[in-house]
Amino acid sequence: MLKYRKDKNDLQKYMLEHKAYFSNLDSESYYAVSAFLRSDRLLKKA
Repeated sequence: MLKYRKDKNDLQKYMLEHKAYFSNLDSESYYAVSAFLRSDRLLKKA
C-alpha cells in the first residue's frame, strides 16, 4: 500500500480491489493507514 501513496489513482484502484478488507477496518487501523499514507484528510470509508 505504501508504494501507492504518491499516486492517488493507483491507491484508489488498490483499495477498490481490496474493498472487503478495507471495509472491515477498525478505527485504530483506519487511523494507522491514514498516518502511513501521510493522508492530509482521512480516507473515505469504502
